[in-house]
Amino acid sequence: MFFNASSLTNLDVSGWNTSVVTNMSAMFAGASALTSLDVNGWNTGNVTNMSWMFHSTSNVTNTGSLFSLMTSLREFVIGSNFALRIASPSPELPPVSTTGGYTGFWVKITEGANFGDTFTSAQMMNNLFTPGTWVWQRASHTVTYQSGVGTGTDHVISDLLTGSSHTVLTPTAVGFTPPTGHVFAGWTIGNNNAPATLNITGNVTLVANWLPNSHTITYQPGLGSGANHVINTTFGTTHNVLTSAPSGFTAPPGHVFAGWTIGVNNAPATLNITGNVTLVARWAPRTDITGTVNFFLQGTTTPVSPSLTRAGLTFGQSWTENAPTVSGHTLVGANSQTITLGTSENVITFFFTADQTPPPPATTSASTRQQQRRWHTTSSAATTTTNTATTSNSTTSGSPNRSATTGQWKRW
Repeated sequence: MFFNASSLTNLDVSGWNTSVVTNMSAMFAGASALTSLDVNGWNTGNVTNMSWMFHSTSNVTNTGSLFSLMTSLREFVIGSNFALRIASPSPELPPVSTTGGYTGFWVKITEGANFGDTFTSAQMMNNLFTPGTWVWQRASHTVTYQSGVGTGTDHVISDLLTGSSHTVLTPTAVGFTPPTGHVFAGWTIGNNNAPATLNITGNVTLVANWLPNSHTITYQPGLGSGANHVINTTFGTTHNVLTSAPSGFTAPPGHVFAGWTIGVNNAPATLNITGNVTLVARWAPRTDITGTVNFFLQGTTTPVSPSLTRAGLTFGQSWTENAPTVSGHTLVGANSQTITLGTSENVITFFFTADQTPPPPATTSASTRQQQRRWHTTSSAATTTTNTATTSNSTTSGSPNRSATTGQWKRW
């Protein structure tokens, strides 16, 4: 009936009434593509000829080449009424393949007698085809998960049959822990990345692949100005800290770059990356500030003493100068001044007034001095004269003489 039905792959004839059939010779011979055959429910008690079809039953006298050429037969179902006994010549049940994921055995997959038992084709014929569903046994394989450089014992999944599929698990599901500073990056099979689902054809070993965590190094301007400078890096690397502020940073007025801080501590020269890092610029006051001290005549810019220049002053600090003593001048206002140093002109100016000098002594002319000398000489002579004149009363015409009445000198 199905002789040389080479395109036939699956056949369910379990509902056929074969109780009165006597000849099934070559019924399935040559059905080389047949992979599944269900004869559950058949009653072959009256069959007398199964040559080239099936194995012998209790009444079969010819079973020669019953299964010959049925090389693709992978499964058949035998009912409890199916009676078959080995006879000669051999029914030639083809052997189960040992390649392509098969073990070379038939296995019974239904409950009951011989459940889970395995037989070769020769053993199957010797065991009179126990009723049930029989299939080619697929090889059992394992999928082994290994942690790689992570932590965890190998996780093995057994009894995976050839042709089955397996959804790859996560590291957490198999109890693996990543190494410090790393993140799971998939499984590898040999040198290749594993797919999400495995088609089982043999034993498989998957090794966890871990990559360093990605981190950032962020430079911030602090009290300065400018956009953050960000560098991408990974766990376990080293980074040489910048020795100067990035070009996009501007120092606050009166300050210069003085290094970096991480939190409250000064940053080291080299960072060992174990996570994200933020460095904040540290700015120090300038120490190259100059100042000028002027000494001016009040209300003018006329110096009464040379100006002084102070160098090496520090921005933002207080600068105090005391006024000196300037000869011939008097300070106007406080003798001490204090200012806060900035970046532009830093000037302290003291004002003075000039002191007043006494007038020089009065001078007499030469004629006056000569006249005074004459008076002095004549007065002496007159006294004598007077004194003399007391006795002689003689006088010199035109010469001074003292009045007898007032006692004062008079010019005559």
